[in-house]
Amino acid sequence: MNKPANSPLAGLLGTLICCCLLLACDRAETATKPSVELFQHWVHSFEESSGQQAVYRPVTYSFAPARGREGFEIKENGTFISHSIAPGDGNMTIEKKWVLQDDELVVSGKADRQRYKLVSVTKDKLVLQRIMEH
Repeated sequence: MNKPANSPLAGLLGTLICCCLLLACDRAETATKPSVELFQHWVHSFEESSGQQAVYRPVTYSFAPARGREGFEIKENGTFISHSIAPGDGNMTIEKKWVLQDDELVVSGKADRQRYKLVSVTKDKLVLQRIMEH
């Protein structure tokens, strides 16, 4: 029987291959497991939002009367359903995809992509901060 060569070069080659594989794993592709509180229908609470941060409440929240409110649903399967205000004060629904990377929520549609810093999330309140693309 032939024994495999046990040379320093074989060990170095193995180490080099492992390093290349680790470097090939892009950190941006690694999704973070989100909190279960994130998975619901959120509606924009513009009364609580500031210049930099947008506050969202569950669709069941008792909002003050308003002409229209935008919102979205975040599903566990990666679906993001945007509910924006349409002409005539109706709602327009657009299906997109989402992924959470560290504390960054990335929402991708057919023609656009938005990034948000996930500032905080509880069952009653979601706070996001838009990250502008350069």
